[in-house]
Amino acid sequence: MDRVNWLLGGWTTAILLFLYLPIVILVLWSFNSADYSSKWEGFTTKWYSAFWHRTVLDAHDAIATDENGADTGWRHTTRSALDWAGAGRADEVRRTEVLRSRYYQKIWGQIPNFVSGIKNSLIVGVVATLLSVLLGTTAAWLTFKYKYPLHGALTTLVAVPMIVPEIIMGISLLSFITLASGWMAKLGVPADSAFALNRGILAVILAHVTFCFPYVMVTIQARLAGIDPALEEAAMDLGATPRKAFTKVIVPYLMPAIVSGTLMAFTLSLDDFVVTYFVSDADSQTLPIRIYGAYKGPAPMLHVVSTLMIGLTLLMVVMSEGIKRFQR
Repeated sequence: MDRVNWLLGGWTTAILLFLYLPIVILVLWSFNSADYSSKWEGFTTKWYSAFWHRTVLDAHDAIATDENGADTGWRHTTRSALDWAGAGRADEVRRTEVLRSRYYQKIWGQIPNFVSGIKNSLIVGVVATLLSVLLGTTAAWLTFKYKYPLHGALTTLVAVPMIVPEIIMGISLLSFITLASGWMAKLGVPADSAFALNRGILAVILAHVTFCFPYVMVTIQARLAGIDPALEEAAMDLGATPRKAFTKVIVPYLMPAIVSGTLMAFTLSLDDFVVTYFVSDADSQTLPIRIYGAYKGPAPMLHVVSTLMIGLTLLMVVMSEGIKRFQR
């Protein structure tokens, strides 16, 4: 048994190393002082400071100055606090007086800026998560509460987006958006209207809802499997209307599953690349698309952004697991 345990432990360790060693290397290399990731030249946090300068303290429009041209305000305080990391010596960071020259402005424009990607990811993630929770909760309750023809088939079809490969789903959604855009044009809806369905932020949100809400629905269905049907009946016997019984009794019971599904949907939306790649345009690219587009840029900056995404995703997973333990 000792030999079997040793073999099983070794096999488990090998699998874990295979899965997580590349992620550990990526995080470690974000602290590499080298301008390129070919070799390790020492520990530094200058790339995180450079990322902060480039995305938040952009020298073109994010530096507050007084009447004498001196830096003031919270940006100056933050910049001064972060300069200890060596960001002023990094190629990604240029001072205002240097940026005034055309040459360095051209160089600055080649450095990846992820502000638009972060903004789009947060907008899409929040809106898609809210819609997914609303649809998923409603669908889970209706399929649990009522039985009707094709009930089993409908429940199965809802799970299809979780099974179909993402590239197939991306192509199908792109085809649907193209057809819907043609139909709306025939109905007289202008192509630049807010209600026009073209490749853009609206299409990305709808696409994310398509593959996010089944996960919310499945999570809530698992919670509903252990509910006592007498809870709702007891509430109505005590004078509650069906609506009050649902909002005052059922929803609090489902809240752990709703929160867990919300975190899962937001994480899936934030991390998605393939489906978003097919339905987004230049103005609606999310952070993963921006990272892919900046692949030829400075590698340390990509490591920093990837590490931050890993940290945010890990935070969501930890919160979800904590909610599940609290539920049990």
